[in-house]
Amino acid sequence: MGDSSEFVAIEGSLPNGFHDAVLYAMRVDFEKAEATIWLGADVSLPDNGSDRVSFKPVTLLFKGLGSLKVDRPNGGGFLRFEGGASCAFEVMSVQQVAEVFGMDAVAFPVAVRLFIDDTNSNIHVLAESVQVVN
Repeated sequence: MGDSSEFVAIEGSLPNGFHDAVLYAMRVDFEKAEATIWLGADVSLPDNGSDRVSFKPVTLLFKGLGSLKVDRPNGGGFLRFEGGASCAFEVMSVQQVAEVFGMDAVAFPVAVRLFIDDTNSNIHVLAESVQVVN
């Protein structure tokens, strides 16, 4: 498995990374082996004296999709959230990838997990590359 350096660079370009982001939508194109994720990244400056949070629209395109796993929401229910679902991304370790997908999956250079606060569940993505498309 690679080091997910593309994803780390994208996250590093945002003031707060993908911590306290909002997930709006996700689409998987099986013919192209791509997944698109639309979210809002918190770009509020720390200690700006305001409680106001500002979100920047970010569209992530994962190409060469190896696998995508959506966990069942804890407590059941629907995946519908007014204004989006509160979430945070993190890069997955080799051990985490092996536990979720099996050892064959460790060859993918992009391995990330999107934790959805509102459902206490995850979306796991394995891909060959990721880029911002907006």
